[in-house]
Amino acid sequence: MPFTFAHPAVIIPIYRKWKNYFSLTGLVVGSLVPDFEYFIRMSKNRLYTHNWFGLIWADLPLGIILAYIFHYVVKQQLLLHLPPVFKNKLLPYNSLNWNTYFKHHYVVVCISILLGGATHLLWDSLTHDNGLIAQLLHISGHRINIANIRLHITSWLQLLSSAIGMWFIVWVILQLPNRNCTTQQRDTTINYYWIKVLIFAFIICFVRIYFFMPFYRPLSILVSIIASLLYSLIVVPIVFSDVVFKNLHTRN
Repeated sequence: MPFTFAHPAVIIPIYRKWKNYFSLTGLVVGSLVPDFEYFIRMSKNRLYTHNWFGLIWADLPLGIILAYIFHYVVKQQLLLHLPPVFKNKLLPYNSLNWNTYFKHHYVVVCISILLGGATHLLWDSLTHDNGLIAQLLHISGHRINIANIRLHITSWLQLLSSAIGMWFIVWVILQLPNRNCTTQQRDTTINYYWIKVLIFAFIICFVRIYFFMPFYRPLSILVSIIASLLYSLIVVPIVFSDVVFKNLHTRN
Protein backbone atom coordinates (compact mmCIF):
# COMPACT_ATOMS: atom_id res chain seq x y z
CA MET A 1 0.00 0.00 0.00
CA PRO A 2 1.18 3.61 -0.45
CA PHE A 3 2.65 5.12 2.69
CA THR A 4 -0.26 6.27 4.84
CA PHE A 5 1.02 9.77 5.48
CA ALA A 6 1.59 10.46 1.79
CA HIS A 7 -2.16 10.29 1.13
CA PRO A 8 -2.92 13.93 2.08
CA ALA A 9 -0.90 14.99 -0.98
CA VAL A 10 -3.96 14.27 -3.12
CA ILE A 11 -6.30 16.52 -1.16
CA ILE A 12 -3.99 19.56 -1.07
CA PRO A 13 -4.88 20.71 -4.63
CA ILE A 14 -8.57 20.11 -3.87
CA TYR A 15 -8.42 22.28 -0.76
CA ARG A 16 -6.42 25.01 -2.48
CA LYS A 17 -8.99 25.36 -5.25
CA TRP A 18 -12.16 24.96 -3.17
CA LYS A 19 -11.09 25.88 0.36
CA ASN A 20 -14.38 27.67 1.02
CA TYR A 21 -16.29 24.43 0.49
CA PHE A 22 -14.20 21.92 2.44
CA SER A 23 -12.59 21.42 5.83
CA LEU A 24 -8.81 20.94 5.74
CA THR A 25 -8.98 18.79 8.87
CA GLY A 26 -11.75 16.69 7.35
CA LEU A 27 -9.88 16.19 4.08
CA VAL A 28 -6.60 15.26 5.78
CA VAL A 29 -8.21 12.94 8.33
CA GLY A 30 -10.36 11.36 5.63
CA SER A 31 -7.33 10.69 3.44
CA LEU A 32 -5.62 8.91 6.36
CA VAL A 33 -8.44 7.14 8.17
CA PRO A 34 -8.83 3.99 6.01
CA ASP A 35 -5.36 2.88 7.15
CA PHE A 36 -6.08 3.48 10.82
CA GLU A 37 -7.69 0.08 11.14
CA TYR A 38 -4.17 -1.28 10.68
CA PHE A 39 -2.88 0.94 13.48
CA ILE A 40 -5.75 0.18 15.84
CA ARG A 41 -5.22 -3.54 15.33
CA MET A 42 -1.43 -3.06 15.19
CA SER A 43 -1.30 -5.58 12.35
CA LYS A 44 -1.67 -5.78 8.58
CA ASN A 45 -5.19 -7.19 8.93
CA ARG A 46 -8.20 -5.08 8.05
CA LEU A 47 -11.88 -5.81 7.52
CA TYR A 48 -13.96 -2.65 7.54
CA THR A 49 -12.25 0.54 6.39
CA HIS A 50 -10.97 -0.24 2.89
CA ASN A 51 -14.22 -0.48 0.96
CA TRP A 52 -16.84 1.97 -0.22
CA PHE A 53 -19.49 0.80 2.23
CA GLY A 54 -17.02 1.02 5.10
CA LEU A 55 -16.19 4.56 4.03
CA ILE A 56 -19.59 5.64 5.36
CA TRP A 57 -20.19 3.49 8.43
CA ALA A 58 -16.59 2.99 9.62
CA ASP A 59 -14.30 5.68 8.19
CA LEU A 60 -16.65 8.62 8.77
CA PRO A 61 -17.26 8.12 12.52
CA LEU A 62 -13.64 7.07 13.08
CA GLY A 63 -12.49 10.17 11.21
CA ILE A 64 -14.56 12.44 13.46
CA ILE A 65 -13.08 10.77 16.54
CA LEU A 66 -9.54 11.12 15.17
CA ALA A 67 -10.13 14.80 14.41
CA TYR A 68 -11.14 15.45 18.02
CA ILE A 69 -8.19 13.45 19.36
CA PHE A 70 -5.79 15.39 17.17
CA HIS A 71 -7.14 18.84 18.01
CA TYR A 72 -7.66 18.30 21.73
CA VAL A 73 -4.88 15.88 22.67
CA VAL A 74 -2.11 15.75 20.10
CA LYS A 75 -1.97 19.03 18.21
CA GLN A 76 -0.79 21.58 20.76
CA GLN A 77 2.19 19.64 22.08
CA LEU A 78 3.12 18.22 18.67
CA LEU A 79 3.19 21.59 16.90
CA LEU A 80 4.95 23.21 19.84
CA HIS A 81 7.80 20.71 19.64
CA LEU A 82 8.32 20.55 15.91
CA PRO A 83 11.68 21.63 14.47
CA PRO A 84 11.69 25.43 14.01
CA VAL A 85 11.48 25.25 10.22
CA PHE A 86 8.08 23.55 10.54
CA LYS A 87 6.92 25.06 13.83
CA ASN A 88 7.16 28.64 12.57
CA LYS A 89 4.86 27.75 9.70
CA LEU A 90 2.36 25.45 11.44
CA LEU A 91 2.08 26.69 15.04
CA PRO A 92 -0.42 29.47 14.16
CA TYR A 93 -2.90 26.73 13.21
CA ASN A 94 -2.90 25.78 16.89
CA SER A 95 -5.48 28.46 17.60
CA LEU A 96 -8.38 26.79 15.78
CA ASN A 97 -11.32 26.15 18.09
CA TRP A 98 -12.23 22.78 16.65
CA ASN A 99 -15.34 22.11 18.71
CA THR A 100 -16.93 25.42 17.71
CA TYR A 101 -15.91 24.91 14.09
CA PHE A 102 -17.35 21.40 14.02
CA LYS A 103 -20.66 22.49 15.59
CA HIS A 104 -21.16 25.09 12.86
CA HIS A 105 -19.68 23.12 9.93
CA TYR A 106 -20.34 19.47 10.72
CA VAL A 107 -21.84 18.80 7.29
CA VAL A 108 -18.76 20.27 5.59
CA VAL A 109 -16.48 18.22 7.85
CA CYS A 110 -18.36 14.99 7.13
CA ILE A 111 -18.34 15.59 3.38
CA SER A 112 -14.63 16.41 3.55
CA ILE A 113 -13.87 13.19 5.45
CA LEU A 114 -15.79 11.17 2.87
CA LEU A 115 -14.02 12.89 -0.02
CA GLY A 116 -10.63 12.41 1.61
CA GLY A 117 -11.43 8.75 2.19
CA ALA A 118 -12.51 8.36 -1.43
CA THR A 119 -9.15 9.69 -2.66
CA HIS A 120 -7.44 7.13 -0.42
CA LEU A 121 -9.46 4.24 -1.83
CA LEU A 122 -8.88 5.39 -5.41
CA TRP A 123 -5.14 5.71 -4.87
CA ASP A 124 -5.05 2.23 -3.34
CA SER A 125 -7.11 0.93 -6.25
CA LEU A 126 -4.31 1.98 -8.60
CA THR A 127 -1.44 0.66 -6.50
CA HIS A 128 -2.86 -2.68 -5.30
CA ASP A 129 -2.73 -5.70 -7.57
CA ASN A 130 -6.37 -6.49 -6.85
CA GLY A 131 -7.45 -2.86 -7.25
CA LEU A 132 -10.12 -2.01 -9.81
CA ILE A 133 -8.09 0.75 -11.50
CA ALA A 134 -5.01 -1.49 -11.71
CA GLN A 135 -7.12 -4.19 -13.31
CA LEU A 136 -8.74 -1.77 -15.76
CA LEU A 137 -5.28 -0.56 -16.79
CA HIS A 138 -4.13 -4.19 -17.17
CA ILE A 139 -1.13 -3.75 -14.88
CA SER A 140 -2.18 -6.28 -12.23
CA GLY A 141 0.21 -9.19 -11.89
CA HIS A 142 2.84 -7.73 -14.20
CA ARG A 143 6.39 -7.30 -12.95
CA ILE A 144 9.17 -5.04 -14.17
CA ASN A 145 12.86 -4.94 -13.39
CA ILE A 146 14.38 -1.65 -12.25
CA ALA A 147 17.99 -1.50 -11.04
CA ASN A 148 18.02 -5.31 -10.87
CA ILE A 149 15.01 -5.26 -8.54
CA ARG A 150 11.99 -7.10 -9.91
CA LEU A 151 8.66 -6.06 -8.44
CA HIS A 152 5.02 -5.83 -9.46
CA ILE A 153 4.19 -2.66 -11.36
CA THR A 154 1.73 -1.81 -8.60
CA SER A 155 4.50 -2.17 -6.00
CA TRP A 156 6.69 0.26 -7.95
CA LEU A 157 3.72 2.63 -8.15
CA GLN A 158 3.30 2.39 -4.38
CA LEU A 159 6.93 3.32 -3.77
CA LEU A 160 7.05 6.07 -6.39
CA SER A 161 3.72 7.67 -5.48
CA SER A 162 4.57 7.54 -1.75
CA ALA A 163 7.89 9.30 -2.34
CA ILE A 164 6.30 11.95 -4.56
CA GLY A 165 3.42 12.43 -2.12
CA MET A 166 5.69 12.93 0.90
CA TRP A 167 7.94 15.29 -1.06
CA PHE A 168 4.92 17.33 -2.17
CA ILE A 169 3.55 17.63 1.38
CA VAL A 170 6.90 18.82 2.74
CA TRP A 171 7.27 21.24 -0.17
CA VAL A 172 3.80 22.71 0.44
CA ILE A 173 4.55 23.19 4.15
CA LEU A 174 7.84 24.91 3.37
CA GLN A 175 6.00 27.33 1.06
CA LEU A 176 3.84 28.56 3.94
CA PRO A 177 4.79 31.98 5.31
CA ASN A 178 6.95 32.14 8.40
CA ARG A 179 5.05 33.43 11.41
CA ASN A 180 6.55 35.00 14.50
CA CYS A 181 5.61 32.51 17.19
CA THR A 182 5.32 34.07 20.63
CA THR A 183 5.88 30.73 22.35
CA GLN A 184 9.55 29.86 22.51
CA GLN A 185 10.69 26.38 23.42
CA ARG A 186 14.27 25.56 24.34
CA ASP A 187 15.92 22.75 22.40
CA THR A 188 16.18 20.70 25.59
CA THR A 189 12.40 20.92 26.07
CA ILE A 190 11.84 19.81 22.49
CA ASN A 191 14.27 16.94 22.98
CA TYR A 192 12.56 15.84 26.20
CA TYR A 193 9.20 15.71 24.43
CA TRP A 194 10.49 13.51 21.63
CA ILE A 195 12.49 11.35 24.03
CA LYS A 196 9.29 10.66 25.97
CA VAL A 197 7.43 9.91 22.75
CA LEU A 198 10.11 7.45 21.66
CA ILE A 199 10.28 5.76 25.09
CA PHE A 200 6.53 5.18 25.23
CA ALA A 201 6.52 4.05 21.60
CA PHE A 202 9.29 1.56 22.33
CA ILE A 203 7.41 0.15 25.34
CA ILE A 204 4.15 -0.18 23.40
CA CYS A 205 5.87 -1.74 20.40
CA PHE A 206 7.91 -4.14 22.54
CA VAL A 207 4.84 -5.38 24.38
CA ARG A 208 2.92 -5.80 21.13
CA ILE A 209 5.66 -7.67 19.27
CA TYR A 210 7.07 -9.73 22.13
CA PHE A 211 3.84 -10.81 23.82
CA PHE A 212 1.08 -10.55 21.22
CA MET A 213 2.62 -11.28 17.82
CA PRO A 214 2.89 -15.04 17.22
CA PHE A 215 4.40 -14.63 13.74
CA TYR A 216 7.02 -11.99 12.98
CA ARG A 217 5.89 -10.69 9.62
CA PRO A 218 7.84 -7.62 8.40
CA LEU A 219 4.74 -5.63 7.40
CA SER A 220 3.00 -6.32 10.70
CA ILE A 221 6.13 -5.23 12.57
CA LEU A 222 6.28 -2.02 10.51
CA VAL A 223 2.60 -1.32 11.19
CA SER A 224 3.19 -1.95 14.91
CA ILE A 225 6.08 0.53 14.96
CA ILE A 226 4.01 3.27 13.29
CA ALA A 227 1.00 2.51 15.50
CA SER A 228 3.17 2.67 18.62
CA LEU A 229 4.40 6.13 17.64
CA LEU A 230 0.83 7.29 17.06
CA TYR A 231 -0.34 5.90 20.39
CA SER A 232 2.64 7.55 22.06
CA LEU A 233 1.71 10.95 20.60
CA ILE A 234 -1.62 10.55 22.41
CA VAL A 235 -0.27 9.14 25.67
CA VAL A 236 2.54 11.64 26.27
CA PRO A 237 0.38 14.81 26.42
CA ILE A 238 -2.09 13.06 28.72
CA VAL A 239 0.53 11.66 31.10
CA PHE A 240 2.91 14.61 31.25
CA SER A 241 0.69 17.63 30.80
CA ASP A 242 -2.68 19.02 31.77
CA VAL A 243 -2.98 20.60 28.31
CA VAL A 244 -5.82 18.24 27.38
CA PHE A 245 -7.95 19.32 30.32
CA LYS A 246 -7.12 22.98 29.73
CA ASN A 247 -8.18 22.62 26.10
CA LEU A 248 -11.46 20.98 27.01
CA HIS A 249 -12.16 23.64 29.62
CA THR A 250 -11.29 26.68 27.52
CA ARG A 251 -12.65 25.60 24.14
CA ASN A 252 -16.04 24.19 25.05
